[in-house]
Amino acid sequence: MFCHTHMMKSSVQYITKSRWRLFRPLLAWKITDPMLSSVSFKAASTLAVRVQPESQAMPPMPQAPLVPSGQVAPLEPVVQIPYEELRDLTPAALDKLHKAFVGERAYGAVAITGIPNYAELKQDAFRAGVDLALLDAEGRKRSAAVNNTYPGWSGTPGSETHPLQNSFLFNVKEELNGGKADPFFGKNIFPSEDYRETWVKFVDVMYSTSLQILRGCDKVLDTEISQWQKDRSLERLGDDGPALAGRFICYDSGFTREDRLLETRDGLGVSPGNSNASSIAELPEPMQSPNETSVKTVGHAGDGLASMRTHTTPVKTAGHAGDGLASMRTHTTPVKTAGHASDGMATMQTPSAPVKPTSTGYPLELSGSLAGSLAGSAAEVSEVPQPETDYWLPWHVDSNFVTILHKEMYASEITGEFIPEPPGSGLMFMNEVGETTMLNCSDPNALLLQMGAFAQIYTGGKLKACRHAVLNPVKPGVARFNYCNFWYVPWDTLCTAPEGMEAAAVNKGWNAMMDESYLNITMKQSFTAFRQFMVSPEARVQFSDSQRFKELSALLPIVRRKQGDGSGPDIQVDLLTDVRCPFSFISQMNLQAAIQNMGLQDSVVVRYHPVFLNPNVPKEGESLDDYLWREFGYTKDYAHSEDYPLRRYGREAGVEMNPNRRVVNTFDAFCVIHAAQEKGLQHELVQLLSRWYFEEAKDISDASVLRAAAEAVGLDGEAMMQRSQELRGAVQDRYEEFSAMLGEVPHFLLREQASGNGLELGGLRSVDAWEQVLQQVMERGKFMGMTIDGPHGRQVRLDQANPFTPVSHALPAQHGWLPTAWPYKEEDFSRMDERPDDQMYAEPRLAEHLDLDSLQSITDTYEAIFKACPDGFKVLDLCSSWNSHYPAEIQRASQVAVHGLNSVELEMNEVATERHIQDLNEQQKLPWADNTFDVATLALSVQYLTKPREVFAEMQRVLKPGGMAMIVFSHRSFIEKAVRLWAAEPDDGEGHAHAVCRYFQHGPEKGWEKLNTMDVSPRHGDPVWVVTAVKPTH
Repeated sequence: MFCHTHMMKSSVQYITKSRWRLFRPLLAWKITDPMLSSVSFKAASTLAVRVQPESQAMPPMPQAPLVPSGQVAPLEPVVQIPYEELRDLTPAALDKLHKAFVGERAYGAVAITGIPNYAELKQDAFRAGVDLALLDAEGRKRSAAVNNTYPGWSGTPGSETHPLQNSFLFNVKEELNGGKADPFFGKNIFPSEDYRETWVKFVDVMYSTSLQILRGCDKVLDTEISQWQKDRSLERLGDDGPALAGRFICYDSGFTREDRLLETRDGLGVSPGNSNASSIAELPEPMQSPNETSVKTVGHAGDGLASMRTHTTPVKTAGHAGDGLASMRTHTTPVKTAGHASDGMATMQTPSAPVKPTSTGYPLELSGSLAGSLAGSAAEVSEVPQPETDYWLPWHVDSNFVTILHKEMYASEITGEFIPEPPGSGLMFMNEVGETTMLNCSDPNALLLQMGAFAQIYTGGKLKACRHAVLNPVKPGVARFNYCNFWYVPWDTLCTAPEGMEAAAVNKGWNAMMDESYLNITMKQSFTAFRQFMVSPEARVQFSDSQRFKELSALLPIVRRKQGDGSGPDIQVDLLTDVRCPFSFISQMNLQAAIQNMGLQDSVVVRYHPVFLNPNVPKEGESLDDYLWREFGYTKDYAHSEDYPLRRYGREAGVEMNPNRRVVNTFDAFCVIHAAQEKGLQHELVQLLSRWYFEEAKDISDASVLRAAAEAVGLDGEAMMQRSQELRGAVQDRYEEFSAMLGEVPHFLLREQASGNGLELGGLRSVDAWEQVLQQVMERGKFMGMTIDGPHGRQVRLDQANPFTPVSHALPAQHGWLPTAWPYKEEDFSRMDERPDDQMYAEPRLAEHLDLDSLQSITDTYEAIFKACPDGFKVLDLCSSWNSHYPAEIQRASQVAVHGLNSVELEMNEVATERHIQDLNEQQKLPWADNTFDVATLALSVQYLTKPREVFAEMQRVLKPGGMAMIVFSHRSFIEKAVRLWAAEPDDGEGHAHAVCRYFQHGPEKGWEKLNTMDVSPRHGDPVWVVTAVKPTH
C-alpha cells in the first residue's frame, strides 16, 4: 500500500518519495537488474583459484539420511572446509557447503581453515586494531568517523554501551585493486598509512577467499534451483556490490544484554540435549570482581542491529513501570495475588488482623507494584544491578547479504595485551530446528562466512541465514575484539526470492529472527534503515526510548518556542496522574525542589493529564480509613500515626498529609484543571487543589470547592465551571487514551524543548533523583542543534537541526572527497512527463506541500539565516509560489524577488516586492545583474530541475560575494515531473543530499564553498532537509 494526496485541481498524484520503488516496474526507463550485468572480479586476489569448467557436470548433492522415529539425530558442528578443498572446489568441498547452508539442520555458516599466511596477517591486523582502540588516542582523533555507520573510528573506549560501540570501520571494496569510494557509504579514513596497509594485506586474502565460497555456493544452488546461474549468482552479486563494511569492534566488559530465546525453546520442548552448547541456565557463573561496576543501560527494539529480536529481548535498564519505584496501579491494572514475591506487599492481609509495617517498613496507601519502594536507591535513575548471565549480542540474523567474521580475541582493557578466551564465551549458532552449537574450530584463525537474511531470501530459502549470538561471561577489565565484515550488494538490488519460492524465503516460527518486512526492499533501503537508527542520539548515548515514550510524545506535542527568541520552556514535563495520588503529589514537590535547586524556575513547564486511579468512585466518596482497612487491613491508628511512611515522606517534601481526607472522584476536578490550561494557570490550580486535598482534607469533587480554587488562582470561577462542563468529553477521551497505555501513576514524560529528546518514567523520586533526571534530560538536549557557515562570514545557529542523522552526515562523511567529473548523464534528467511545465502550472495550486510542523521548521531555518543578514538585505526565492514561508524577519529586507511559473500564485505572495515568471527548464538565464542578492532560496522544487548545473551557476552569479544559497527538500514529489536521478534514488534524504551537493560542486566548478548538509525535520511530521553553500569572496 502507499499513501498519496490529490492536490487541488490536479490529476497528478503527489506521493511520498519513499514509495517510489512501487512504481518502478511501470517505467520504460527502470533500472536494470545489476545481477544481469557481466561479472567483474575486482579483488587483487592472492588465492590461486582453479575454477571447474562450466561444462563439467556437477555431482548430485547427497541428502541427509532420515532419522528413525523416536531417535535424536546426531548433532552436526559448524562445517569446516580446508583451504585446499575450497580452492579447488572439490566434490568434498561442495558437499560441505551443502551441509553448511542447505536444510533445516544447517547453521548457515562455514569455517575455512588453513588459509596460507592468514594467521600472521590476522594477528598483525588485530594487533593494530587493539592498539588503536586502547592505546592510540591521537590515532583515533585522526581517523574520527562522523558517526558509527561511516568509515573511521567511532566511540570512546571504556564509556560505550552500544553493540557497535568502539570500532574502526572501512569499506574493503574501496581498498581492493581498482576499488573506489562509494559516496553513500562514505570515504575511508585511516589513522596512518601503516595501519591501512596492515589491514589491506589481510582483507585482500579474506575477500578473495570469500568470493570462492560464494562461487561454490552458486554451484550448490545449480543442483537445487533450475537455471540458477543463468538468472542469479551470489558471486556476481557480491563482487558487484559497492560496500563490504569491515568493522574491527572493541566490546568493553561493561556491555551486556539479556536474551530469553533458549528459555522459549526449552518451553516449547526442543530438547537442549540436541545441542553441544548449554542452555543459559547451565552456563558457568560469570566471573565476579569486588570492584565490579553496575552494568550500563543498553539498546531497545529497533536499535538497528541487523534483525535483532529486541522487541522481545529484555534489556538492562531502569525507570519503567513496575521497576520498584513508588507508583500506584490504576483501576484497570490487574492486582497480583496474595503473597506474590513482587506484588509490592509482603502479604495481602485480612481485616481480622491489623497490618504492621512490612519488612521494608513502607506499606502503601494504595496498591502498587513496589515493595518498600520509597527507600534509597529505588528512586535512582541509572543504578542497574549486575546480571547473572548475559550476551554481548543476543540471538539475531544479520539483515545484510553475507557476513564475514573471525574467532574473537580478548585483551586487557588497561594494557591491551592479548589474554586467553574466557570459559563459556564466544560465538553460538542455532539451526532451524533449535539445535545450538558453539564455534569450536580446529583453526583459531579460520575465516567464518555466514549467510544473511538478504542471501536467504535471494536464494528462495535454499541457503539458510545464520542464527547466532555471542555469550559474555566475562569479568570487568576484559575486552572482546572481533573483525566483522557486512557485505552489501548493489544498492538498488531488490530483496526478492526466485519466482515460486517466496513462501520458503522467510523464516517462520519461534526462532524466525526475520519477517516479511525484509522482502521487496532494496539493499540501500535496508542499510538506510539501519543507519538511520544507528546515527541517532538514541543509539549513540543509549536513550532507549521506549515505544511508550514515542507514543506519549506523539499524543503530547511539545509547545514550540520561536527560533532564537529565548521564550518558552527549555524542559517540558507532562505528568499523567490522578490529582488524589499521594505519590504523585510528593514526587511533584520533590521535582519542584530540584528545579529550584538547579535554577530552572523559568525553564521548566509542567502540564497535567488525567489517569484516574478509579473513575468509578461514587459521588459521595469514601472515608480513607475505611478504604485502607478494606483494601489492605491498615488500622486507623496506624494510618494516623506519625510513623506512617507517607506522612514522613510528605513532611520531608514540605507536605503535612491529613489522614482525615476522603477518597473522592476527581473527574470534575480534572475538567476544571483542563479549563485552566487554556488560561495558562493549570499548574497553579493543581498545586492549590493538591494542598487543599492532602493538607486540609477538602473535598475536591465538590463544585463549590473547585469554583473557589479557580478564583483563588485568579480565574473567573463561574466561567471555569461552565467551561469545565464543555470539556467533559475531551477529558474522558484523554483518560481513555492514557489509561490504555499506563497501568500505574504517577507517570512523567520529560523532554528537552528543542530536540524532543527525554525520558519517560514513573514513581516517587527524591529531590536528588529528580536533579539527576533533569540533568539527563538537559544532556540529551545537547544532541540537537548545528552551527553552520552563513551569509557574509557570519556563523548561524540552527537549534532545530539534528546533527546525528544521515543527511547531516552526508557531506562530512566524504572527508573532502568529491567526484572530479560531473557524475550524471543526460538521461538522468529525463522525466515520466516530458510535457512543458507551464502546462502543469497553468492553473494556480494554492496548497501546502508539507504538514504545518515541517513548514514551520522551514520558516525557523530561514529566520536564523535572515537574522545573520544586514538591514536592507536582498532575497531571491526561486521556484516560488503563493507562500515563501519566510518569517517576520523578512520585513528588514529591501528586496524580495519571487520567481515561479504561475502569475496568480506569485501575485498572492504577500512578502514579494517583485515577481518574475520563468520556466527554468526552458530558460536558465536569470534577469538580475551579477552580485545582487544576499540570500537565494529554492524550496521543495530542486527535484524538477532538468538542467541543475546551469541553474546553480546562475544562482551563484546573481548572489553577492559571501552570499548564501539554501536548497530545501523533503520526501514528497510530483513523481511524474521529478527527474529520473531524483525519482530513482531509494534513499530520500541522504541520497538526495549527495545529489544537491554535486549540483553545487559542479555548478559552476569551484563556484561554491562552505557546503553544509543538515536535517531540520520536526520530531513529528514530514522530513525537512537543507543543503547550503556560500559564494566565495575571492
